[in-house]
Amino acid sequence: DEISPSAVGGGGGGGSGGAARSLDLSTLAVITDGFSAGSIENAIKKTLTAQRRATLDVRPLESDEFITPLALEASGHQLAHANDTQRFREFTFKMCGVDDRRKQIASLMKGVDSGASRSRA
Repeated sequence: DEISPSAVGGGGGGGSGGAARSLDLSTLAVITDGFSAGSIENAIKKTLTAQRRATLDVRPLESDEFITPLALEASGHQLAHANDTQRFREFTFKMCGVDDRRKQIASLMKGVDSGASRSRA
């Protein structure tokens, strides 16, 4: 189910261009800076449903209609990024033996702390 450029008032013939009058592409370009092409495509597909495309002549497309789908795309990627970061950290600690070294240091520090408290008593 392709979305033609004329559906959003873009180039090509046939479209009334009514959507282009209220669609601020400059603002959308700034808002989507840093989004992947796939995320932008998903947001467009969520916004321009068949039902919404059928009403474009009556109610022109506006930039703010893309905000919620873009926010959902961003939040989904942040959650995935956070999970990936945690898994990478756990992998790195395991491969480098960081957890083992931390345990060794903690046990050494216990010995130092208990020895220091004995000498003060």
